[in-house]
Amino acid sequence: LTDKQKKAQKKGPAGEDDYTIVEGIGPKINGVLHGAGLITYADLANTTLEKLRQILAANSLQYHDPGTWPEQSDQAAAGKWGELEKLQSTLSGGKRK
Repeated sequence: LTDKQKKAQKKGPAGEDDYTIVEGIGPKINGVLHGAGLITYADLANTTLEKLRQILAANSLQYHDPGTWPEQSDQAAAGKWGELEKLQSTLSGGKRK
């Protein structure tokens, strides 16, 4: 397993997934998303960009771009690690280069 896969398998105290494996999400946004009720990679994958932007804005983090977060989370939820790595190689700070 890669370090990213090992990190993805670890769950937080409430069973939450670690969103920091998603390019563009750091520890602060990870906590904000969990606080907004998003717990699993599937939750994040199924959240609209509009809703993600609302969550970020409500926490003064509106300058972050969640554009690829659902796509990355969908691949993590499905265990498609090769595809996730390939996608992330085309990103810079979570944005397409």
